[in-house]
Amino acid sequence: VRWDHIAKVGGTIIILMGVANIAEISTALIAGGLSPATPVAAIRWGTRPQQQTTRCTLGDLVSRPLMAPSVIVVGEVAAENLNWFEQRPLFGRRILVTRPTEGASRLAGRLRDLGAEVVSLPSMTVTEPADGGVGLARLAAEVAPGDWVVLSSRIAAQRFLASLADLRSLGGIQLAVVGPGTAEVVIQAGMTPDLVPAVTTAEGLLGSFPSATQTERSVVWLPQSSLAPPVLSEGIAARGWEVRVVEAYGMVRAESWPDPHEILEGIDAVTCMSSSAAAAVHAAVGSERLAGKCYSIGPSTSATLVELGVQPVATAEHASLDGMVECLVWAFGESDPQE
Repeated sequence: VRWDHIAKVGGTIIILMGVANIAEISTALIAGGLSPATPVAAIRWGTRPQQQTTRCTLGDLVSRPLMAPSVIVVGEVAAENLNWFEQRPLFGRRILVTRPTEGASRLAGRLRDLGAEVVSLPSMTVTEPADGGVGLARLAAEVAPGDWVVLSSRIAAQRFLASLADLRSLGGIQLAVVGPGTAEVVIQAGMTPDLVPAVTTAEGLLGSFPSATQTERSVVWLPQSSLAPPVLSEGIAARGWEVRVVEAYGMVRAESWPDPHEILEGIDAVTCMSSSAAAAVHAAVGSERLAGKCYSIGPSTSATLVELGVQPVATAEHASLDGMVECLVWAFGESDPQE
């Protein structure tokens, strides 16, 4: 390539795969008429969480310790302060997402948009309910006007709605959801939840749930995970309701994990989105390796971590995907990822 000729063309010059020959290239560009003071930016691993930008002048470029792969930009545009990518709040952070595959992509996408490198390693696998769907079929057939259906997760909402032959069968039935994520599923189906608690936890839902009145029928249907704790069922029953628990889906621990050392290599944060996920991760890697890394979605999950001998670094203010993202941004917002 006649770099001395390219120097006479003017405008911005983009050099690809030029690190090994950068001394020859820069010398030729200066010989072709470019000023040694011409701004240069070398971007390594561009658009990835490991992105690094080196800024200098053309005359000083040869003295900089550049590494491949780098894109080298020569021209006045290189002097512009276009480092928005590196200023994202989670830039340079490596975060382990332990949600089941069904929910991992939403969280992972949000974290990547904020600059994080995401490692997805589902701690749990969603399976069909142990009864083969008999309970969901019974719910769909027997739910009646005046009943409540309480949905405590997005998956529970999806499984419940999929079991219905006609959404019009829900006329006169009231729907309660644990938070905005679950509400989104219901709204996308063309319905409006009757109850969305301000505090997005099981305890928050209980605090907003009405007591049963003296009517002929006081039934609450609770489609949920096979591993769901009894907080909701017992709390609603204590308010005078007849609670009918339905296994909407099974949850089992992942059958195999990589070596514990490999799992947490370079990890800055482990997201614990439920008590069952926290227990599964702990079973795989142990308390010592989780120290100083676990971020909890809510008080119940934090309590589980503490029982397992792991002190959570922080607990989300709101027990939701958005709450976890906000928690991580808050935790890492003021610190340097290189520290």
